[in-house]
Amino acid sequence: MTIKRKPFLPYFLLGVLLAFCCHRAYALYALAPAPSMTEPFSPYVYVLDHYMGAPYFYSDHSPLALLFALIGFLIGMFAYLKIKPDGTYRHGEESGSARFATPQDLVGFRDKETQNNMIFTKNAQMGLLNKRLPFEWQLNKNVLVVGLPGDGKTFTYVKPNLMQMNSSFVVTDPKGLLVHEVGTMLENHGYQIKVFDLVTLTNSDTFNPFHYMHSELDIDRITEAIVEGTKKGDREGEDFWTQAKLLLNRALIGYLYFDSSWRNYDPNLSMVADMLRHMKRVDDETPSPVEIMFEQLEEKFPNNYAGKQWQLFNANFEAETRTSVLAIVSAQYSIFDHEAVTNLISNDSMQMERWNTEKTAVFVAISETNKAYNFLASTLFTVMFDQLTHNADAILQGEREGYTADDLVHVQFYLDEFANGVTRSTPKAVGITDKSVA
Repeated sequence: MTIKRKPFLPYFLLGVLLAFCCHRAYALYALAPAPSMTEPFSPYVYVLDHYMGAPYFYSDHSPLALLFALIGFLIGMFAYLKIKPDGTYRHGEESGSARFATPQDLVGFRDKETQNNMIFTKNAQMGLLNKRLPFEWQLNKNVLVVGLPGDGKTFTYVKPNLMQMNSSFVVTDPKGLLVHEVGTMLENHGYQIKVFDLVTLTNSDTFNPFHYMHSELDIDRITEAIVEGTKKGDREGEDFWTQAKLLLNRALIGYLYFDSSWRNYDPNLSMVADMLRHMKRVDDETPSPVEIMFEQLEEKFPNNYAGKQWQLFNANFEAETRTSVLAIVSAQYSIFDHEAVTNLISNDSMQMERWNTEKTAVFVAISETNKAYNFLASTLFTVMFDQLTHNADAILQGEREGYTADDLVHVQFYLDEFANGVTRSTPKAVGITDKSVA
């Protein structure tokens, strides 16, 4: 708030004018005939009748005449002294102007083609594709739905929007029922249906993160997803142990990446568990099978990334520390001793590279009570976000022959039980809205 300085002269002249007017009014009142019983207001009538007539100046120096003149002058001075803050005021909105939007307020968010809308309520709908909306109505498409169990979040929001069939969908399905309720409908309308079942581990598509590793840079991303996904909480252990696990995982996963490109086989995460079983030396003089494997890899790919990580691990972790790190990582990978889990990641049928160009519905069944396999879901979503944005960029930049920007299919994520931690990479990816991923 600022206070403007007022010019004095205009208010001084106003005071002089008011002093003259008040003095003249009193002088005329003094000359008026005395009131009578029949005309009690005759002095005031006299003043009004003669106020604008001659003579215009009266020489009345009585105390009351001077007092009236002083009062008129002071009125002008008080007007000068009055402080008027230079601010913008919204009277009646002192407690805020927030209100619920009316149906008329929401009309601009809609796409003219109803099939292209996201459905919130009967009157609230939002166009899914920003390029079809005027600029002032283009908003982020992230939606937070909050409600108690049984409030109908799936029934009133997820299902109606799946029935729009206006994009590819990735849906977490904790109860495992949604795919049975809408899967046939989607399939009948040309959708490819994918199911990743981490509850029963049966009747599921398979996901192999190695299928989406196209360069050694992908080793770090996949490794981080696995290590983060196997954490029991944000305060688990010290950063020392996390970095130790990352280093060993990078070495082993990196080995499989490079070795498979040489020997032409399909690696999977269960092979990491097999390598961990053969890391310990039988005696101090004889190298372990894994050490021999890394030596052979170094001969084929000198100075490779996996070998560097292996050398760092051996140089910095010895004796009991090394044993502790191996025990921790071995315990995490022991989950792949289950044949059902190994079958789930032995090959890949998810075909993520097609989700941007072919309408696909992916249902990820995550247990609400058992978090033993959550790291597989975390890895899946981490790879998913990366692949979808990479594929969209490739199409937009003309790197995929036969595809243009018009061929891009929007991909929507419906993440039920999001608060339970579907993936730690989601908060970073949730702002991606300019690549037809939301």
